[in-house]
Amino acid sequence: MQTEDAFSNPTSPADLWVALRELLQWTFALLRNPEDVARRNLFPRMIRAQLSEALRPAEQFLRRLLFLDALKLDPPPRETQHARASTTTPEKDQPAEFDCEHPEQWRVRFIVRERERAYGAASKNTKAGPDPNSPWRLVSTRPLAKRWEALIRAFNDPAPYALRLARLMRKRPEAVARLCAPPAEIRYGVRKCFYALDTLIYAALCTRTDSS
Repeated sequence: MQTEDAFSNPTSPADLWVALRELLQWTFALLRNPEDVARRNLFPRMIRAQLSEALRPAEQFLRRLLFLDALKLDPPPRETQHARASTTTPEKDQPAEFDCEHPEQWRVRFIVRERERAYGAASKNTKAGPDPNSPWRLVSTRPLAKRWEALIRAFNDPAPYALRLARLMRKRPEAVARLCAPPAEIRYGVRKCFYALDTLIYAALCTRTDSS
């Protein structure tokens, strides 16, 4: 399946994975590599908000594809808390450990369900000094770089994320409702793919309901 066909007439999950790969290539043209973003260290808050919005459609697209895969899974019970504790590493970086040149060593995690949008949220200015909501206030590039790296890892190895989402669906079905939130502003070709993907999800949900 050629990329152009995947965008013009997406009819299967395979077509949509091809479309997502193309969407990631567009994102790469804007952001370059995650380490390129991290190397900038600081940029204006307004620029971070714009780049964050550019990243969102690919994140939402991947969440929908993972959801489609998760609907096919019947995950086994999770490990006990004690067993998980021995294999789980903290997600929060220590400042000295963050190396811009080696994103493969970053501790990142792709969020499999849509959350309330917090990117660029306004904060209350209760102290004298520069306005924290100024679009020109300098902010760290690290959170955006880590989101981009997490998205790339999830695309390259989606199976563990689909399994995580399947377990979440079993434990908290209501938490998955946000997954189908309207996508961010996107170009027409990608919007067609969102419609096709949502159609496949709807059909899978109907089949799941009928068989339960």
